[in-house]
Amino acid sequence: MALVSTTVFSQNQSIEGNQLKPTQNEVHKKRFLNNQTQAQVTVEQWVKFWNNYNLDQLPNLFIQDKRLTYFSSETQGLIRSYNAIVKHHQGFGFVPKGKTQQNKLWLTDIEYQPLGDTAYQVTAIWHFKNAIKNTLQTGPVSLTLLKESNQFKIVHAHFANY
Repeated sequence: MALVSTTVFSQNQSIEGNQLKPTQNEVHKKRFLNNQTQAQVTVEQWVKFWNNYNLDQLPNLFIQDKRLTYFSSETQGLIRSYNAIVKHHQGFGFVPKGKTQQNKLWLTDIEYQPLGDTAYQVTAIWHFKNAIKNTLQTGPVSLTLLKESNQFKIVHAHFANY
């Protein structure tokens, strides 16, 4: 008598022999949710970076090669390269180890659009409370995140003002 292995599929699972195995849809959904969570962590860390002015966090957030591009709401033209991004943030007062300051950045209306398994387009509205000038700036921002070494990092950022 020969033992015959059978496979039964349903919407939620497949059972192969005696082991419960995830379906292709479940695997894809799990990967999608894991990627979105990782993308959200990158964006949350980027907001934290803006609120603690810790220049040491830059390498954890941005791709460190010539693909990196950045349109600032505060300067004209395209900023290219990691070193140029470092200088740009130093111009805003970012320092190694960060500093206590009263300015506050936050995002609203955040949307995450997957671009395959290795990239996300993130759009949001940024708000920046400048404590010294007592002003509130706001505008759209888009961040393109690229997954490398199992972590999403910013490969392009674009800020604008309303």
